[in-house]
Amino acid sequence: TERNSGISQSDMYQMYAYGKKYGADRIVLLYPYSDRISRTDIGYASNDNVKVDVRFVDLRNPDESLSELLSEVTEALKWIG
Repeated sequence: TERNSGISQSDMYQMYAYGKKYGADRIVLLYPYSDRISRTDIGYASNDNVKVDVRFVDLRNPDESLSELLSEVTEALKWIG
């Protein structure tokens, strides 16, 4: 829906449930990029400290898209230690 920037509410809920089940406080949901979906940062933070972020993979240009994602993951891992 437009309100959810094209992201399925059930996908977001499922990622939240995985976070709760496995004790993860941050989950990243990968979604294929589409011209119909807003590419702005999309995220949800629950009251019980589980954060779900959405990142997009451009399947028309997967090498560049995955390279950007890998850089982001590498930076995030630096903060973890």
